[in-house]
Amino acid sequence: MEKLRVFQKVNQRKAVQVLSLKGICTVFLVFLLLPYAVSVLWGNYGKEKEVPALEVRLQTGAFTVKNKTALGEEEIPLEYYVADQLSRCMDSSYEKETLKAQAVLIRTNLVREAGNGIETADEDYGKSEVPEICKEAAAETKGMILEYEGKPIYGAYFTSSSGYTRSGDKTLPYQEYPYLVSVPCGKDYLAEGYYSAVTYSKENFDRIWQQMPKLSDEGKEQSGNEKFAYVRDSAGYVLAVGYRGEWASGEEMRYTYLLSSADFHILEEENEYVIEVTGEGHGFGMSRFTANEMAKEGKDFLSILNYFFEKAELTKIER
Repeated sequence: MEKLRVFQKVNQRKAVQVLSLKGICTVFLVFLLLPYAVSVLWGNYGKEKEVPALEVRLQTGAFTVKNKTALGEEEIPLEYYVADQLSRCMDSSYEKETLKAQAVLIRTNLVREAGNGIETADEDYGKSEVPEICKEAAAETKGMILEYEGKPIYGAYFTSSSGYTRSGDKTLPYQEYPYLVSVPCGKDYLAEGYYSAVTYSKENFDRIWQQMPKLSDEGKEQSGNEKFAYVRDSAGYVLAVGYRGEWASGEEMRYTYLLSSADFHILEEENEYVIEVTGEGHGFGMSRFTANEMAKEGKDFLSILNYFFEKAELTKIER
């Protein structure tokens, strides 16, 4: 019996030793993993409620855009909508100051067209991810618009000019936009798509011409050859083109004949007409290529907007 008791004591002693070793390991692991456990449990507590500062700036504000689509109607914070539209109309590879200038023009046009509220029918909103730089451009210009005589302007912009932007106070039908001034864009000839040409057979050209709306005889200073005559503005864009005794507007010609701008001239070849074009876009307001070149040289968005809209004033509708 004594031997049995000794055996029992030895087993108890071994059990105590084993338990002590496990306890030490457990304590060690607890101390080792405690910081991690705390960060997981408490660091993520309420994380779903946290919103980055940039998102807060985009989400907050007094103005919203009511977007009506086939899927229904939704209220979108103005700056979110500006950022989304910016990402769709301008490549995010542009300089940030150029994007900021563009954001101001987008916002200005939205506010300008607002009646009882800012409404749109934009089926493409939210269909693509908005780059961070576009969100920043909207947030950093939050609430900024351009005004002329206390009213939001038409924030016109286009891709590249043929050398100068167009003046809005002398060019039909833009007399209501005296703040659109002509300024030089000396590097626009470097822009991709600056020069283009479209060719039509004479038969197709005549068929399209017959379907176009016509103008009365312009009776202004004309240039051209025996077959085609042009009335141009000070920047070289065609206001009216004459052909076979009839006149059509340069802008109508641009849309109907799928030209990249209204600065064009028509060359006659044996069985076809070749329409050579310089610049891309309507030519009014901000040339985005020149704006980007200015940004590369260190100009900020305020300098860019002042260059193209020197008669307009930058104001803020909210902070």
